[in-house]
Amino acid sequence: MTYKMMSVNSCPGLYCGRIDNSSSGECGSCPWGSRPGGEHSICTACVSSFALYDWLYLGFMVLITVSSNTIFINIYSQKRRLFVHMASLLEATTAALLSLIIMPPSGSLNVNSCGVAYLSDWYTVFYNPSPDYRTTVHCAQEAVYPLYTLVILFYTLCLVSLLVVRPALSHCFSLDVIPTYATLYFLPFMVFVHSVLAGIIYYIFPYILIVASVFSSAIYMATNRISSLRDFLSPRHILVLAAHWLLHGYGLVSLTEFDQPIFHGSLLALIPTPAVFYLATSKFSNPDRREDIY
Repeated sequence: MTYKMMSVNSCPGLYCGRIDNSSSGECGSCPWGSRPGGEHSICTACVSSFALYDWLYLGFMVLITVSSNTIFINIYSQKRRLFVHMASLLEATTAALLSLIIMPPSGSLNVNSCGVAYLSDWYTVFYNPSPDYRTTVHCAQEAVYPLYTLVILFYTLCLVSLLVVRPALSHCFSLDVIPTYATLYFLPFMVFVHSVLAGIIYYIFPYILIVASVFSSAIYMATNRISSLRDFLSPRHILVLAAHWLLHGYGLVSLTEFDQPIFHGSLLALIPTPAVFYLATSKFSNPDRREDIY
């Protein structure tokens, strides 16, 4: 529904705009890929580029998919794990590149963006105004274009590539199919989570990465009984913990965006601190080594 404004004032609400260039035209939802702006709320096509934080957010969504696939493969796959890991990484990388190429301007990795200003930009459906307290002007739109659509497109392409690539590989190389089924359940679930919580995740994903990497590395070290430097110096343990540290570093970069390169860069040197603290204090929480304490 549109709403006729008889004055030259801007449209009501935060997200209502005018499609024509008239200052007295009808107010409603702007077309996909545009946002209202200016004194008269004229719908203007978004031509800005992604900010660094936006790219990091999109990278986080790819990391979730790759990490979940890694977990499923490690738990449910008993043979040729490295081969399956490479296939999973190829699927996610292909889906990510195709998502960027499909979005306007098509055929390029550069994507036009409207940017993100407020949390409400993700939930415009809840901000439809009622100027006369009787008529609601429906102005719901993708104000964060294309961050909302792009992630859903990425998950869809991941699902398509999974259905095309993984069954063929499983048939040719007799791979375990349970990781494939697990991912088939996980991807639709992530689409639902993104549909509901995308705005919240956008603002807190650096904290999610930092906290999750610390807790998951501690759980890994505890379950593998890594309580000394000798236990730590195993190629597999080093590889797994290095992956945790990379996620931790990714979270720090996303949180700081390196606004102060020298200071924020120095913070990266603190990434191994939780692991060092765990190794230094593990004997105090290990009942099998209580004799070493007293």
